[in-house]
Amino acid sequence: MAAAAQQLFMQANPVRQFQLLYCAWHAAVLAIRLRSDHRFYSWFTSSGLSLATKRGLGAHPCRLYGFISPPRLTPTQLLLVGFGFVLALLLSLAPWAPRVCVFVAFLLSLCYFPSLFAENTVSGHPSILTPSVLFILSCASALDHQVQSGAEWPLALLRIFLASSYFSSGMCKLLCGIKFGRFWGNGPTLQFYIIDSLWSRPAGRRLRALQHWLVGSPRLLTVMATGSLAFEVGFALAPTSDTLGVAFAIAGFCFHIGIHLLLGLDFVSLWAAALLAFLVGVPAATPWTAALNGWESEPAFFLPAALYTGLQVWKREQPCNHRVTTV
Repeated sequence: MAAAAQQLFMQANPVRQFQLLYCAWHAAVLAIRLRSDHRFYSWFTSSGLSLATKRGLGAHPCRLYGFISPPRLTPTQLLLVGFGFVLALLLSLAPWAPRVCVFVAFLLSLCYFPSLFAENTVSGHPSILTPSVLFILSCASALDHQVQSGAEWPLALLRIFLASSYFSSGMCKLLCGIKFGRFWGNGPTLQFYIIDSLWSRPAGRRLRALQHWLVGSPRLLTVMATGSLAFEVGFALAPTSDTLGVAFAIAGFCFHIGIHLLLGLDFVSLWAAALLAFLVGVPAATPWTAALNGWESEPAFFLPAALYTGLQVWKREQPCNHRVTTV
């Protein structure tokens, strides 16, 4: 039975393969975190902090898409939304109506994550990709066994969207460095980040020893910071070929694991799953024409996803505009 299931998975469309992996990954992470998220939110809503009156995505937080105010949930409602979110992701793994389940998960993500913007793991950018990836997948006709589409354009759009995310982050650092007359890749930048994590996100004894050693090695930190900057800016090339896509995806996993260990910022649990879009469906038969084929063969499915992706890329490429992280 396990062999049959594996064979069915290998024969599936790459878009379906990615959706299975992505949704299963997120369902597992959210199920593990649901109890601690509820505990944090119960304290946060009753803390009396002025910050607790806000809701939104990103570290600021921002309204959804810049103009939609997210709902204000009670702790009980957050728990129910979290259960529904996990259930929708799990049901999307079944063959009956995966696109419907993914779209429900997309809607629930816009209720769940804005409530937890101040939580240490969900806060800031780690969860910012999830709603967008789920929306693009909800438009993917390849998920419907009734349609039986072989189109791979959703993976092409996801790769473009991810590349724009890294590229805009790197360009923001470069342009801010030009504006303030200081190169972001200098060692003191990472020195500050590590010192901040030592106080606000303390790690275990062995990692603290490594952090202390790195703080005293500014030249090495300069190499690391400059390398991370080159990685982010260079990610713009990832969608242009399968070889570069795989290389940047593997580098991305290593990059986020390193950030998690050294700085205590968890981009592994939620963000990194999107990098699977560069590993599934390789080699691609038509890496550059997949999107055009989507427009020609199934415009009703393709147009909403392409319009969404185009708007997201356009907003992300506005230099140093932190509100691009609204979704």
